[in-house]
Amino acid sequence: MRTKKKLPTRTVDDTAIQTADPELAEVNGADEEPEADEGQVVDLITGKPVKLTSKEAVRQEEERKLLEEFGYPESEKQDLIRLDFRVKPQQGKARRLPLVVLRPVGNGGSTKPEDRLYILIDIHPEKTRLDDPKNGSESLAELLRDTPNAEFAVWTNGTERIVWWKEAGRIKIRTKLISDIPR
Repeated sequence: MRTKKKLPTRTVDDTAIQTADPELAEVNGADEEPEADEGQVVDLITGKPVKLTSKEAVRQEEERKLLEEFGYPESEKQDLIRLDFRVKPQQGKARRLPLVVLRPVGNGGSTKPEDRLYILIDIHPEKTRLDDPKNGSESLAELLRDTPNAEFAVWTNGTERIVWWKEAGRIKIRTKLISDIPR
């Protein structure tokens, strides 16, 4: 997928004109957006170019859904949506997840990201099966049950998407399949 370089714009009588002349763009105060080389894409959260792989394309789609469909504010996206986040469950080994969503910092609440976990998003290559014993959706449901503050988990391989919700009972914590994360 080849990306086009976005040209800076200048205005003349309220009409936007694209210009290839960088000096002219600087004179008119146009800001240039980050540009991605061939084989790269600009990450929606960080704004930095990243290598475009099939897994990265799925991550970009999940980021787009969070921003556009679920309405996470652009102004808070770097605080609420984290990439390659290390999740430490109460028991077992820590795992690095490609994408997590944090709760906003509340009045008097913790500011530590690990205490604000809300949604865990695990992205796998397309060939990974949903019922894979090591990388399947059930392993993410286990991580969700063992992560105290997280409430939802999304497992996807680009073609299949499973959403888990954690229900805390009086005795036992259960995970249930639901249609999608809340807005």
